[in-house]
Amino acid sequence: MVADADPQCGRPQVAQLAEHGSGDVVTFGIDSPEVALDAVEHATDANFCTCGGLLSYEHAYMGHVGVWRCEECGRTRGTLDVRATDVTIGDESTTFTLFAGETSFPVTLPVTGLYTVYNALAAYTTADALGLAFDDPGAELAAVGPVFGRQERMMVDGREIRLLLAKNPIGLNEVLRALRAADQPPRIVMFLNDGIADGRDISWVYDADLEQLAGRTELVIASGTRADELALRLDLAGMTPDETLSDTQRAVDAGLAATPPGGRLDLVLTYTAMLEVREALARRTTTAQYWETTP
Repeated sequence: MVADADPQCGRPQVAQLAEHGSGDVVTFGIDSPEVALDAVEHATDANFCTCGGLLSYEHAYMGHVGVWRCEECGRTRGTLDVRATDVTIGDESTTFTLFAGETSFPVTLPVTGLYTVYNALAAYTTADALGLAFDDPGAELAAVGPVFGRQERMMVDGREIRLLLAKNPIGLNEVLRALRAADQPPRIVMFLNDGIADGRDISWVYDADLEQLAGRTELVIASGTRADELALRLDLAGMTPDETLSDTQRAVDAGLAATPPGGRLDLVLTYTAMLEVREALARRTTTAQYWETTP
């Protein structure tokens, strides 16, 4: 079993599985205080230990994940078997050093965001626990690039479009943190849909910390089936949209028109909006439709 905390811990969530596993437990996580948040996010969904005690954090990295302990029973995250240190979140890449026992090596991922580090750690830890051989683990991790709707890039009319899926508060917070790492203030078209696959209740956008991008953007356009509600949330966050366009194609075109040749436009999309927009973009570019891509 692979967990992100000590076998004796109860929470945060994935870690508690270790208490009920009968097999070996391998632990992984981030050990890089320089990328810790100033405080636990409002959207965290694990404030309490299984004993009922309140969790406190020395370092909070993402949502409920970090260096934590229970004030009641004393459970802690504990020792990590596989860990990432010296994490740097860049505009289009993320670097860190991976330690596994006596082994360590640098990793440069061709995608940005702290969540990509957790993905890489999970992949390496699982493969290593299964006894899979690596020729060059750093290079093999670096070879895994953006996938369907998740930092996927397309060229349209001489502009780069990057798709950033965000379908819950923690995911949106991490997308916003990645956008903050941009070399220049980003140009953003943000889409909020309320389809069945998105969830009808859109109040979750108030749990996301949109305020972290206030005063840091070149352009913000609100779109989607709930464009007006998104525009209100952005306005309350100090990011009054430059335009509010419920028609997704018009919104993309407006974003492209405001992006100079050679520039980049970031599309932050909920799930059904991502499917709709990606399909429309695929028709305008050489990008394959999602059902035509090779897994």
